[in-house]
Amino acid sequence: MLVCCAVFLTAPLWAQDRRLSGPAAVVVQTKQLSMQALADTPGFPAEQRFRSRATTLVFWQGKVYGIAAGGTAMLFSVEPDGAISLVSKLPGADDVRGDLVPDGAGDLCVGTTPPLEGEGIVQSFVHPEAVTPFLNLPGGHVLCTNPSAPNPAWRDFGPVAEHEGIYALTADPAKHTLYGVTFPSGVFFSLNVTSGQVKTHGKLFERTRIGVDEYFRPVPRALAVDTAGVVWTSGGGGQLFRYDPDRDVLEQAGLRLPGVPGREFLNVLDTLIPGPRGVLYGGTSDGYLFRLDTVHLRTANLGRASDDARIRALLYGPGDKFYGVTGSVQGICRVFSYDPREGEFKVLGVIEKRDPSNYDWLMFQIGALAADAEGRLYFAEAESPAHIAVMLPGF
Repeated sequence: MLVCCAVFLTAPLWAQDRRLSGPAAVVVQTKQLSMQALADTPGFPAEQRFRSRATTLVFWQGKVYGIAAGGTAMLFSVEPDGAISLVSKLPGADDVRGDLVPDGAGDLCVGTTPPLEGEGIVQSFVHPEAVTPFLNLPGGHVLCTNPSAPNPAWRDFGPVAEHEGIYALTADPAKHTLYGVTFPSGVFFSLNVTSGQVKTHGKLFERTRIGVDEYFRPVPRALAVDTAGVVWTSGGGGQLFRYDPDRDVLEQAGLRLPGVPGREFLNVLDTLIPGPRGVLYGGTSDGYLFRLDTVHLRTANLGRASDDARIRALLYGPGDKFYGVTGSVQGICRVFSYDPREGEFKVLGVIEKRDPSNYDWLMFQIGALAADAEGRLYFAEAESPAHIAVMLPGF
């Protein structure tokens, strides 16, 4: 049961319903917790207070960076004490869905996308190109910058495909190459940041289930590069795909994401990251954590942290454990850990800041997670008005 508490006098009603009833044990136990609203950052546009979401976080060259999107997209940095600073605006960008990734050439890169909401989106199986809201929208661009440079400038590599947003992005820093997937058609592409050459390599599905709820989209939300330089992601029917740059071949790998039987056509990749001993670990839209051995072509279903859907964020971090976030758009996100040595899940709880002198805030929708060199965990809220939380775990 949720108990209403006032957050902002001007906040919409849905943003005020932020308190969980029950014992304090439902809250992540920490030695230190700080939380700040993006909108309270000096220089943040007042008109975007209830529009901006924090869509991605990355720890790079000793600092955590993220993107605020929804209106004018902005690059920001976060200090260990939770202080946020705006770095620069993304030129011509309204929205960002994919990750902020290091390109290996000294820059951070991100893909932009047109707004994904609008009249005419239908929840049915269709050819993506026929979906009315996307017919006249501009294509997403790949943008790169060095945020530590004075007055950082953005390098614009241009659109990847007409009327296609960039939905997921990763990098092979050793080759100075980015890999990504577009929305709504699921086009897999590569971009060499040294030469500026963009190549498309095919589609991950032929038909798609389009809906306002992201849960009904087969476009993967993640990609990862294994130790051999092969790129892994998912496609139609919950199938795993791989792209081998040496052969220039995009193909099904003969493996399927773990999920609920009968729901394979809804199952997509939420997260995918390198783990110990060169093995990839990922999470699915059905909420399952899995291990992917790309050498022996095997997957192992490691189970679920809770009975909720989605693994919205995942990292391998402090204590040689995985930390992740699970929770659907209808529920509340919970933080969990997974110890690969013991095969043990621990649901650590929800993230809440209680501040009687100001306001209490419970992070319902968490979209990104990062860790710094000292073991602090950084969480970004994927709904507006977005908050960034920094904690030193106490568990």
